[in-house]
Amino acid sequence: MCGIAGIFNFDGSPVKSSQVKSMTLKLAHRGPDNMGLWVKKNIGFGHRRLSIRDLTAAGNQPMLDPSGRVVVVFNGEIYNYEKLKQELEIKHGCVFRTSTDTEIITVGFPIWGAELFKKLEGMFAIALWDRKGEQLYLTRDSLGIKPLYLYEDSTKTFFASEIKAFSKDIEIKLSPASIHTYLAAGYPGPSSTLIEKVRQLEPGSIEIFSKRGNSKVKFWQPRRSGEIKSLQEAIEEFKNILPTVVSEHMLSDVPVGIFQSGGIDSTLVSLSLKKMGIMPPLFTASFSEKTHDEST
Repeated sequence: MCGIAGIFNFDGSPVKSSQVKSMTLKLAHRGPDNMGLWVKKNIGFGHRRLSIRDLTAAGNQPMLDPSGRVVVVFNGEIYNYEKLKQELEIKHGCVFRTSTDTEIITVGFPIWGAELFKKLEGMFAIALWDRKGEQLYLTRDSLGIKPLYLYEDSTKTFFASEIKAFSKDIEIKLSPASIHTYLAAGYPGPSSTLIEKVRQLEPGSIEIFSKRGNSKVKFWQPRRSGEIKSLQEAIEEFKNILPTVVSEHMLSDVPVGIFQSGGIDSTLVSLSLKKMGIMPPLFTASFSEKTHDEST
């Protein structure tokens, strides 16, 4: 769980380093291992790092490609990193300097452009500045696992992993419509928040910001494929897919644990790892209120 934050001034006015730093410090709890800042003219990025892949300083962010064209801050993990890395090395002659999955973004974007984001398999919230096109790209994983919040007015855009990062820079005013939706559905919606003019980047989407305006591309949405003819067929298909998915989530340069609830999902994860001969530490939450107790 890293934290990202940034400012883009549409009107060309310079971004203040102190403001980006202040935003980034508010996300310190998301990344205790390192803080990085990058500010150039009207764009600024901040990052708080929780080191998972490549624990050296080479994995710190914001990360630039060798030419300095691409600057990235990233929260999440790319599970098909090795596959994409091999493709870039073999087909395009790319050279990688680190073993962190962040680098697949800085190296891959000059080759594939925004098509890169469609190739990523994982959980992520990404901010990328393309100096060549003077464009800011914001994208979020297909299911919206990783958060990314935005505030926009006529001159600027703030973005961050949590609203608190820019809460002192904007007017906090509750949205009656979002509150109504929250009370009816239990959440304000996939692209809304309870605060007016603050929204979430939609899951499975890319937004591109420049001085000329902004545009959005939806790169993923749920769809049905195939037909389940029997329960046994569905079970067998699930049994084939689950070990692959679970093993992909074990990619880490630090110890991995399991958060075990009393539910089916985490139990299946634990059983899958056991069958692979992997027995990571298991954690659960215990409460005196039995209806909330996960330990039994």
